[in-house]
Parts: sequence; structure tokens; C-alpha cells
Amino acid sequence: MSHGLSPEIREWLKQEGWGKAGVEPVLGGSNNRVYRIRNEAKSQLLKISTSQPDDPRNRFLAEKEFYDLFEEKPLPGVPRRYAFDETLKATLYEWIEGTTVRSPVGQKELKSALEFLVGIQGTHCGAIDRKASEACFSISEHRSIIQGRIEKILGHPRSEKAILQIVRDEVVPRWQQVEEGLTKLGRADFKGHHGRKILSPGDFGFHNAIRRLQGDIVFFDFEYSGFDDPAKTVADIFLQPEQPVDFTYWHGFCHQLAERVELDLAFAFRANALLPLFAVKWSCILAHGLIKRNVEPSSDEQSLQIEKIRCVLSRGMTFSREIL
Repeated sequence: MSHGLSPEIREWLKQEGWGKAGVEPVLGGSNNRVYRIRNEAKSQLLKISTSQPDDPRNRFLAEKEFYDLFEEKPLPGVPRRYAFDETLKATLYEWIEGTTVRSPVGQKELKSALEFLVGIQGTHCGAIDRKASEACFSISEHRSIIQGRIEKILGHPRSEKAILQIVRDEVVPRWQQVEEGLTKLGRADFKGHHGRKILSPGDFGFHNAIRRLQGDIVFFDFEYSGFDDPAKTVADIFLQPEQPVDFTYWHGFCHQLAERVELDLAFAFRANALLPLFAVKWSCILAHGLIKRNVEPSSDEQSLQIEKIRCVLSRGMTFSREIL
């Protein structure tokens, strides 16, 4: 057992019954170190949260608190948590045998997402008061976060020419259009209409899902979880650039979620009106990801990410014009 595991982690694993085990790194999220630990009898997933110099959020604690809510009655659509250590920021989860959820995402997959969202709401949610990462409950908060993201990209010392160009020439003009439109949409402000917050998984979508060999879908990665405007949660499901969902299902999903968890009357309008805002935000997330990973200029990866930026902008803006 090695693969860069610290002596403290190895000792903790021994205490949890993993004295002799094979360790395999798992490719995936850049924010954590993830391993499959197994022996002849079983497998588990080891997740070690790492800190980022430019990210003060306690992602380990957010995910721990999410799992704490369901300690006594685990959710069927979530991997089991077996053990954790707050000092080491390490957690052992159920290992899920399955495959990624591939496009196109359809009614069956969206039903799984809906049932999951409905299932995590309830009186037990009162045990935490954490806001989801970058949760916003007013248009001014949204504006501040997106403007800050744009300024961070434009002022970053590692912002390469192609990144600066697409942000200046395509993202900023779209953002100006969105800002102008929001001044006419006071009804889209959450605070002004006393909307209902929901417990959100955070970075929710089919990029963070596995289809079990039996066919059912399991969702994971709750380190950005907390309470949020449901309009943001739904927008993220449909806009997430790694596994986007066709807007054919937008109205039906919004209607079913509103009915199942008794959302306020302004929810559907707010979700429609804020969709272009979230599209701009996703474009900024993608652009910053290129900088963070220090992607080579003119590489295939850079070209692919830039195309994703254009795609998410186009999808959000075009569909919003059709429905408003």
C-alpha cells in the first residue's frame, strides 16, 4: 500500500481494516486524490480532499455534513460512506461497479436526478444551514460573482492569448447583454419574491454520476453542497458542459420539480430568466479551468475547451430567447 499515501493515511486505513490491500489511483476530479482500495473480499473508494491556494472553501466539511444528514437512513442513489477522518480529510466510500452516464441523457436519467433531488429534501435538512458553493439569492449577488470571475481571468498572469480573446470578444459582450436584460426582469430576483431554497448537491449533473451494472444511477461528489436557489440547480444540470442535457426536457423537469417539492410560483420564471446568466458563468468556469491546468496554447485540449465555452454560451442564450 503506497501510491503516495502518507504514513498517517496508511495507519488510519489499517485501523479501518485495510492492513493488506491493493491501491489504485482513480482518474477524475482535480480537487482531490482518489483511490480504489481492494483485497480478495471487497473494494472501497478512498477520497482525500486537498487544499487549493486560491480556494478557501472547506470542501471536505461540506461533503461530510451532506452525508451526516443521511447517516441513519442512507439514500439509494448515493454511495455509502463507511468511515472518515476530519484531521486527514479522508473518507472511505462504497465502490460502485458501473459505467459513466453517456449522452444522450433522456427521460429515464432525468427521472433519477429528479427522484434524487426530491429525496434529499425534508425536515432533516434543518440540521445544517450551509449555503451551497456560490449560492446566490439576489441578482446583485450573481452579478458580483460573475464580474469577479471575468476580472480574475482577464487579470490572471497565466491567461494565454486565446483565452483572453474569447473572454473579451465573446464572453464579455454576452455578459453585457445579460446584465442589460436583467434590469428589466425584477421578478427573477429570489429575495424579492421569497422563493424557497432547496438542499442542493452542489456540482450536480450527469458528469458526477455512475450507472450501476443493474441499470440504476448513483450520484456522487457533494463537496459544494448546501442550500441554494433551485433555479441554479436545474440550470447546472442542463448546462454542465461535460454532460449537457437537451433543453427538450427543460419545461417538464422544472414543472415536476416544482410540483414535487412545492416550489414558489416564481420558480419557473426565475429559472428561465437566469439561464443566460448561468451560461455566462459556466463559460467563465471553463476559461478559468484552462488557466488553472496551464493547458498548452494551440493544443487540442485548448481548442476543445474553447469550443465548449462557445457552445455553453450559445445554448443558454438561444434557448432563453425562445422561452422568454
